[in-house]
Amino acid sequence: MLSGLRYCPQKLRPGDNVTPHDITSVCPRGPKRTPRPPLPQINRTHPRPNFLYNLTFPTSKMSVFRPSAHALITGGASGVGYAVAQLCLKHSMCVSIVDFSQSSLDHARKHLSGNIRYIQADVSSRSDWASIRQQVGHDVDFLMLNAGIGGKGTWSDEDYFDKILATNLGGVVNGLNAYVPSLRERAEKDEKGEARTAIVITGSKQGITNPPGNPAYNASKAAVKTLAEHLSYDLKDTGVGVHLLVPGWTFTGLVSSPSIFVFA
Repeated sequence: MLSGLRYCPQKLRPGDNVTPHDITSVCPRGPKRTPRPPLPQINRTHPRPNFLYNLTFPTSKMSVFRPSAHALITGGASGVGYAVAQLCLKHSMCVSIVDFSQSSLDHARKHLSGNIRYIQADVSSRSDWASIRQQVGHDVDFLMLNAGIGGKGTWSDEDYFDKILATNLGGVVNGLNAYVPSLRERAEKDEKGEARTAIVITGSKQGITNPPGNPAYNASKAAVKTLAEHLSYDLKDTGVGVHLLVPGWTFTGLVSSPSIFVFA
């Protein structure tokens, strides 16, 4: 029974050695227990991706956030993706924004300025990704796979599972398949390490803590966490950085209408 347990969040800081116990744990009611000693550092053969705690990345000549570098952001016309697009533009980057919602793209076009390309596409469609590659090209320095949807459904609701998994998981798989080969090839040719590149996948705390009430969404975000970990290992010897962004509660279109499918 869980009635005798209470939630004990751990305070994390950038750079901490994050484990599932650190992210969330439960402890019995009663006097506060003595914190357990820190875990020893372990040389992992399977490195975990970097967890980003904010969107203020360090800048330098080696940073992916540099003038004329090319960013491709899915779900970039609103919410977290829009904020990252603004950050990229502040660093004089070329930005390609992909979004399913034409109204969101129109809003972004009205309020953003700089070297920007707007593409209306469904990230769950492989043919749409072929069109994205044709318009954007192969040379992407910063790939952010952020597009996702939320919705409410339950068991036997096939449409609920199909839509969420196709976008939140399939959209990430399609994006990685479209651009990881070219990112790896460029990194292998860059012997001096001058062309810094990075991949960011937007996850969710729900993919780690798995709260009840939204199985399809939780499963999709748990799956992209696994993909990020595997990709981090596959690219560990290249100059391609792999990051899993696990934002805290962020009020976007994805959470403003919980009873319907919302693209973000």
